[in-house]
Amino acid sequence: MKIEKWTDTTTDVQILHDGRKAVILNEPLNTSTIPAKELLKTEGQPLQTVRQEAKKKEAEERLDLSNYQFKQHLVQRGMTNEAKISEQVDITPYKASPKKVLNELEFIGMSMLEGFLEFVGIKLDGVVDRYESKLHVIETEDVQTGASQVRISKLTKDGDLINVSPDLKHLELAKQRLEEFDRKQQEREKSNKQGMALEEKKVWDESD
Repeated sequence: MKIEKWTDTTTDVQILHDGRKAVILNEPLNTSTIPAKELLKTEGQPLQTVRQEAKKKEAEERLDLSNYQFKQHLVQRGMTNEAKISEQVDITPYKASPKKVLNELEFIGMSMLEGFLEFVGIKLDGVVDRYESKLHVIETEDVQTGASQVRISKLTKDGDLINVSPDLKHLELAKQRLEEFDRKQQEREKSNKQGMALEEKKVWDESD
């Protein structure tokens, strides 16, 4: 039985699991109060489902909304009337006061509320997609022995965890390795873009 710790989240994700069932820990595990096995038996859900739930919660914390983007979303949906009226509502406090913002939008009209909920859903999906596209440092701790392993891993859309490195032993070393990988990846992408731009310029030069 293990505790899976996502080290780069704003919500400090810790998942207790046995490889099949899992539960998100909202506070440090206290086995003297309730044994880990009993906790999984009473509250456990499929591991992949719990990971997906954790990703969604993390996305909600990272959600960044702007009034301009909401207005543009309404315009793109052909809701020009609602887009104009949307200037009367400030949606940016949504994370801190969701009920207040939703009530204000519902007061204006159901179409406005539905447009906003769709907008939030799209933004959340985007945050989750970006999180899944990156590699992460994941620490796993054995509940019984306290022994831990630190690996660079990838979280899939289905909630699976794929380890792409061996046990790196130390958290700081793993973070350093991941930073180096990300930097090299950015350099490769920049080099590829520059190469494409040069190829495009060459084609136009030859056509003159």
